[in-house]
Amino acid sequence: MSQRKKLIIGNWKMNGTSAIWQNLTNEICQNAKEIDALMVICPPYPALYMANNLLERAAGKVKLGAQNTHAAGLRS
Repeated sequence: MSQRKKLIIGNWKMNGTSAIWQNLTNEICQNAKEIDALMVICPPYPALYMANNLLERAAGKVKLGAQNTHAAGLRS
């Protein structure tokens, strides 16, 4: 029986600022090699480009995901 791969996914919703998103992404990339799991970060839309560029340093250990909803879209 094969062992399951651990998966960590962080959805940031619309929390934070561009400085916070950049710092968090940098910290995740720096510490990725110490964690025995595949990690996926899902930053808000305005941070996707920045996060994608920073994730190149994580050597494939951290993947990029996206979210497709916003609180304004939930109102009727």
